[in-house]
Amino acid sequence: MQDMDGRLYDAYVACLQPCAIGFSEEVETFTLQTLPRVLEKACGYKLFIAGRDCVPGEAIVDSVGENIQASRRLLLLYTASTFSSKKHTSSTSSLSSNNNNLSKNNNSEDNGESKMGEGGSGERSEEVFPDTRQNLEVLLAMHKTLLERSLKVVLVELEEINSAQLALFPESVQHLRKKQGAVCWWKEQRKRQRRRTCMTRREDEEKAEGDAQLSPSLSPSSRFWKEIRYYMPVRGKRAVYLERTALLNL
Repeated sequence: MQDMDGRLYDAYVACLQPCAIGFSEEVETFTLQTLPRVLEKACGYKLFIAGRDCVPGEAIVDSVGENIQASRRLLLLYTASTFSSKKHTSSTSSLSSNNNNLSKNNNSEDNGESKMGEGGSGERSEEVFPDTRQNLEVLLAMHKTLLERSLKVVLVELEEINSAQLALFPESVQHLRKKQGAVCWWKEQRKRQRRRTCMTRREDEEKAEGDAQLSPSLSPSSRFWKEIRYYMPVRGKRAVYLERTALLNL
């Protein structure tokens, strides 16, 4: 059911697919369990998660385009190897070339002349990214956020990224990361690991496992989730604004 602004989802979650390099059990757990547990169940957001909510048999291009268009935000989940594996080397080079104009023309996109055919059309995206859903998601998301300014993209870093790996990222992603930063899940996990290593008694470890639901990493008030929520749309604000506008027009 659409909200009053015509959007179906608060966020589209672009994540690694099971066949992708960098996909792991930890990635799957975060994407399909942790993320919806906090954002959907605890915070009340409505998410579209690629791989969970896709209609069987639906064309990837149609699914990605329509559902991104129906979302207020896009959460781009990535690991250290998402853009830096051999599988993506040639396509990353092409994407960097295609998206070079996205970062360079970021201050001049209001002329209305930039089109996906120039920065990467639907046909070009299939040529650059033959198999991977996430690559199409990245291309569309970067176009919409840097050229159209019609979508807010939130970068969610699942693993620590070093300078060599970052250098292989598409220029558009590097530009966005430098401009607004990334929300780092790995920092949350590192803090959690430190707490675990500080536990010296067996009973404390068992108690920590038994209190999994109280883990700070699952608390909406933890630093990581506060950062995510900062970028998410304000719930209820759209409906209140539209209602007030309608009353003023009476």
